[in-house]
Amino acid sequence: QRVAEVCGMMGILPSPADAIFGIEITEELECSLCGLRSHSNTQRSYFHTAKTSTICDQLTGNGSGMNHNNNSSFGALLRLPSQHEKSCDIALGGCGMLSAPTKKLSHIPAAFTVQLYWDNQSSSESITVCLRAVSEILDLADILPSSSGNSNNNTNQQQQHRGVHVYKLKSVLGVSSNATSTQGGLKYLALVDNNSRGEVSSSSSSWVVMDEHGAPNGMLPMNWGSLVDNLASSGSMIPVLLFYESIGGR
Repeated sequence: QRVAEVCGMMGILPSPADAIFGIEITEELECSLCGLRSHSNTQRSYFHTAKTSTICDQLTGNGSGMNHNNNSSFGALLRLPSQHEKSCDIALGGCGMLSAPTKKLSHIPAAFTVQLYWDNQSSSESITVCLRAVSEILDLADILPSSSGNSNNNTNQQQQHRGVHVYKLKSVLGVSSNATSTQGGLKYLALVDNNSRGEVSSSSSSWVVMDEHGAPNGMLPMNWGSLVDNLASSGSMIPVLLFYESIGGR
């Protein structure tokens, strides 16, 4: 966000941060009774935050009745909550009728970043459950409002826009669960996809391990599924940021 602010002061618009990472969602309420448009606003963010406790609740059945054996995609687990109804603004001459605002994804980022928020008391079991839920491919139709207008996240619209904006996991930043930094704090690790752009990992895939100084620290010759199994069984890393790169439509 600071990069975007500095670029704005320098007249560099859009900033590289906005162009690459910016997620822009426009919201507006158009009354079906009197036609007044109100409650218009635009929200911009640079990452999508998800509480891991919520993800675990959905997978284990504690929150929405789902269970660990369901077929819900990772994108569905990250989905934005349904918008509460708002009243047609009487102060602007509206009628006061309640209805749900329309949300529109007005800027498609080149890179989609997911921030995983962990509770201080997260158990090793919850870490494993969330790790196994992370998928290599994300479809924005599962997470965000439509990029072409209406946005109440109904099934028809999700199907209509599925496959239009697809992203592939390229890097994972996490905290080592069994080591500390040379400065005495948390030790950060990064996993970087070593495959060609847009290529879904296969048996010949590999991931580069980067230490907290950005230096390569080994190679893991395995696909994403095998890597998740490895991390889950060893408990060696708690993922914090997931970086996905756009690979277009399919």
